[in-house]
Amino acid sequence: MTATMRGEAAVRTKLASVMAKMAATAPVAEGAGAQMVARGMAAYAPVHDGDLLASIGVDGSSAVATAPHARFVQFGTRNMGAQPFMTDGARAVEGEVVAAVAAAMKAAIRTEV
Repeated sequence: MTATMRGEAAVRTKLASVMAKMAATAPVAEGAGAQMVARGMAAYAPVHDGDLLASIGVDGSSAVATAPHARFVQFGTRNMGAQPFMTDGARAVEGEVVAAVAAAMKAAIRTEV
């Protein structure tokens, strides 16, 4: 017995369109997620002279802290305990980031379906 699917070409075309829309939406959603993570990092960053806090930002789809001493604060040293502002900040906004990225992807799919 042989089965034939009607409209296969239309389904393939629509699927390709949905995939393209999602691929175009992903960088925007990732950038928005990185902004949220950077805000979380800033909320947890210890403030001594403000250099660390001022260095927190976004580079593409990554939240970053560019101060030279950021890694020492994050991971600690032999003489100073860790103050993990990056991981704590990211964990604090994890649910918000996931929800925002999921909403952006769902919206992209809805516009194509």
